[in-house]
Amino acid sequence: MRLTVIGASGSYPGPESPASCYLLEAEHQGRTWRVLVDLGSGALGVLQRHIDPVTVDAVLLSHLHADHCLDLCGFYVLRKYHPTGPQPRIPVWGPEGTAVRMAKAYDLAVLLEWLCRLWHQARLVGEPMTMDDGRVGHAELALSGGTLYLAEEFPEIGVVAPSPAGTPVSLSLQVPDVAETMRRLLVGASAMTLSVGWPDYEWDRLTEVLLYPQDFARDYGFEMKELSGQAHGWGTVILSAPALIDSFEHPDDGYHVGIHEFAHLVQVEQARFAEIPPGLDEEYGREWTELVAAEMDRIRRGKSVLDAYAGENPSEFLAVAVEAFFEIPLELRDRHREVYAILAAYFRQDPAAWDEARGL
Repeated sequence: MRLTVIGASGSYPGPESPASCYLLEAEHQGRTWRVLVDLGSGALGVLQRHIDPVTVDAVLLSHLHADHCLDLCGFYVLRKYHPTGPQPRIPVWGPEGTAVRMAKAYDLAVLLEWLCRLWHQARLVGEPMTMDDGRVGHAELALSGGTLYLAEEFPEIGVVAPSPAGTPVSLSLQVPDVAETMRRLLVGASAMTLSVGWPDYEWDRLTEVLLYPQDFARDYGFEMKELSGQAHGWGTVILSAPALIDSFEHPDDGYHVGIHEFAHLVQVEQARFAEIPPGLDEEYGREWTELVAAEMDRIRRGKSVLDAYAGENPSEFLAVAVEAFFEIPLELRDRHREVYAILAAYFRQDPAAWDEARGL
């Protein structure tokens, strides 16, 4: 193991040395592993004389004085807004209260700003009240003709936008039409489930969402219940409201109409549904095409965990696979490892790991 002293000044950076930061490097399994012990004031700049910071695998904080941890804020910005794109999350270990300390240092309002972006017509009313321990004690968002009150904003999800593995926030709704507001939230949650790993994604292909009171026919009447959702290349998404609600009430059955239809919308290129997820590089694109052919054959032979509808065409295969990726990730990873790996890299999410962490 190799130790590099990045900085060792006490209490504040000195003219020749930043505050505490130590780089540990070791060779293992054919690569160099790097761990930072502390990342105090001024250390991030000097660290770049020795390594590219994006190659750091983990950070360990000994304690929470500024001269041992404060450059973690800049490190977060470097990774999130790196010129090559957002970098994967890495573990940060520290004493009890680390999340609170860093959330206060960075800016707890990040979560509120994220909610306003999620619900495009929402706006923050006044200033949130921040408690001494770093939580937002009270905040108000104007939404859907009423007010959404938030309390107990836990810093575990205040540092970054919430993820499906995040800690929930207590909500109290006062709106003219609670049912309508909740349906809108479920639509937004369906879309954001896919794009939470893409912080700059704008859903610019979406033109409108139509919520139908029940399943509908292919001619959009209600005489026959053939469809619970449909996405169009020009950006319209149609969802059966009861089916959408049922999808959230049964989050692990492999079926989610909201995720399915928004997965189709992700595929849209020039008003057509692409057979390869847009944005995949050439190598991944070839691998995906070969995988789809093999997996559709497995579906026909009854050897797949995916719903048989995935065998209709490559576009439906992708939408159904995305449903399984978020609804039954452990099963998909165990039975269709290559499909899971590509989707995890594409969406920059690992729902199987979340389920394992929760003991599912």
